[in-house]
Amino acid sequence: LSLPPGHSPDLVSINSALQDTVSLMKLEALQRQVTIELALTENDARTVASDSEIRIVIVNMVQNAFHAMPQGGLLRVSSQVAGPQVTMSFTDNGTGIRPEDLPYIFDPFFSHRADGGRGTGLGLPICRAIVERWGGAITVATQLDQGSQFTVQLANADAADLL
Repeated sequence: LSLPPGHSPDLVSINSALQDTVSLMKLEALQRQVTIELALTENDARTVASDSEIRIVIVNMVQNAFHAMPQGGLLRVSSQVAGPQVTMSFTDNGTGIRPEDLPYIFDPFFSHRADGGRGTGLGLPICRAIVERWGGAITVATQLDQGSQFTVQLANADAADLL
């Protein structure tokens, strides 16, 4: 988690990264009875980061959503451009996060999966470290027994002050 970035920055197409990565996870979604709905911004969302690291974030966000829906469900993956920021959102209709667990979800080695599986507790801390390394932020909104939405915000590469 504390290592410097191992990749030079790329111009990353958020829509392509989301489409490609989610496509690779369709079989697992089918096996878990999870429907994935993509809602991508019409104009591509682009950021400056490591393409492979952004894809690691996407994989972790999607897998966490799978784990939160042990009986299956719906995962909505979206992108948006709003001025100086691009956003990726991962919204599931799973179990949500217990209020007593919420302060710890980004702590290394903290794990509490709704599907009863045993996790390493490194997925969310790694995601946060990657996102923050590229100047972004990751937040969560959750409601017990209703689901969660993880939002990843990164700098918009097409914003005037970044060109």
